[in-house]
Amino acid sequence: MQPHLKDQLVELRLCLKALPTDIPIPEQSKYNFSNFSPDADWTAEIGEVGAVNRELEVRFGNRVNGLKLVERGPETEAIVDVFETWIEKYPGDIILEKWVTDTLGAARGLILATGQALPTSSHEVELSSRNHPDIELVPSGSKTSHSPPPNKSKASKKKKKIVESNISVMHLYRDAEPTPVKGKGGAKVDPLMDLVSVNTYLKSNPEKLIVRCAGAEHGCATTWAAPRWKTRVFGHALQCGKLDKIDLTLRDRVRTAMAK
Repeated sequence: MQPHLKDQLVELRLCLKALPTDIPIPEQSKYNFSNFSPDADWTAEIGEVGAVNRELEVRFGNRVNGLKLVERGPETEAIVDVFETWIEKYPGDIILEKWVTDTLGAARGLILATGQALPTSSHEVELSSRNHPDIELVPSGSKTSHSPPPNKSKASKKKKKIVESNISVMHLYRDAEPTPVKGKGGAKVDPLMDLVSVNTYLKSNPEKLIVRCAGAEHGCATTWAAPRWKTRVFGHALQCGKLDKIDLTLRDRVRTAMAK
């Protein structure tokens, strides 16, 4: 399974557990995803993966105005296991991957509509910390010790600690002024690149131009060397949940751009 799909499924599981409490947990679930299998007649008629898609359509119901989650609880959360099972069996199936994207988008939307922050996986925390040597991300709710730090060599560099949740790291940067293309033959920057990444300088190293994720205002500490490489920036954007707080459509637009 592709890494971005694994990350989406991890996030989907977290989001489904964090759905607003005003969404009911019915005694008799119409989803019933813990007991999922494609219909035998449909399988014979349109193939197994087609039957899986049709079964999902039946259980999720009308999607004319987009997928809507009307239940929460174990039977809803079990959809992640369904996706994992069938995507592993049919890797690269576009329709199954679209189900993941749509379900995740619906769950995110319900959480954000209440004004709550989206849950963040420990994997995302680890990646952000690894990509920014000056920051050590601390999980939400953890207590920082006020005791003196252990003795370290003078050459070691003390990391700045921030809480992982949604704290902006913009204080670390001074963004560069946009530079217009010179001449008629200059290469044009993909507008989507400017929406998901920004040329900037670390305040601790103001002479060196780097690139930061646009999600820095919501806590993403990922940076790259300049100039920007679309494959690296877009590859990160697919996995960065912080971008959803800027625009819920951004990651889908990046996925579409990469598919083209």
